[in-house]
Amino acid sequence: MSYAGIILTWVFANNLVLNQLLGLCPFLGVSRSPAAALRFALASALLMPPFALAAWALERLVLVPLGVPFLQLLVLVLLLVLPLLVLRLRARRPAPAPGIGWYLPQALSSCAVLGVGLLATSAGYGAWSSLVAGAAAAGGYLLAVVVWSALRERLDRHGVPRPLRGLPIALVTAGLMAMAFLAFDELLFKNLLG
Repeated sequence: MSYAGIILTWVFANNLVLNQLLGLCPFLGVSRSPAAALRFALASALLMPPFALAAWALERLVLVPLGVPFLQLLVLVLLLVLPLLVLRLRARRPAPAPGIGWYLPQALSSCAVLGVGLLATSAGYGAWSSLVAGAAAAGGYLLAVVVWSALRERLDRHGVPRPLRGLPIALVTAGLMAMAFLAFDELLFKNLLG
């Protein structure tokens, strides 16, 4: 598949939040404020491309030559936990400036970041394609979270019937967004872009 096909597929057809259902907790929890949602999505998006490339490198250059590809999930989880431990050990220092730095620990523990690495390696991409897939997944995640937070802000301002307020209308809206993203089928992109 071409790079354009990979990008469109990962942004729309394989959107992490809306179609793969990865990263739903931050998607539903952080999205009250568009600014906070944008900062969290940026923190997650910055981690996805290098993690997809690292997952490819670990699988192809370490695990497969050693004959232990079944340890991929364990190794990738450890790859995410080590930076969390370093951040925890540095917690005694002054807190980072408000911005993306506050959201890095939550983004590191997000299953969306782990899911990008697992899905990119299971697709059988090469190094560059894995990096492109990680960047496209980050763009799709960023798009979904920002659009979702803007919709949620509007829903909070406008009259929603009392039984649908809060989580019910949030889930209905997320379902409608997922259906809209499903209109972009992977087969459509393969036929259009080759």
